[in-house]
Amino acid sequence: ICDEKNIEFFVVNSPIFYEDRINNDSISTTVLKSFEIFSRNHVNYLDFSKTPIFRGKYELFQDTEHLNDKGAKIFTKLLTDTISKIIEEKQLSFSIH
Repeated sequence: ICDEKNIEFFVVNSPIFYEDRINNDSISTTVLKSFEIFSRNHVNYLDFSKTPIFRGKYELFQDTEHLNDKGAKIFTKLLTDTISKIIEEKQLSFSIH
């Protein structure tokens, strides 16, 4: 439906709290399958779960999985800038072809 209506679809992982000493790089089968589905269906996947500006910053989180107000404002700006850039690049690419 998104393709038919020329709508960009985004799936977003927001930041989670982590510290450098924690290594959680394993990717589950479910996540890998999700990547395949996203790719096949032209879904924009944005993973901010380990964005460096949030690393080890207790003051930006309410708990290990939820940003507080200050963190949410920073993330919202980062997310809107990222999505705007992606859409702008796709429009530029479309107009060139």
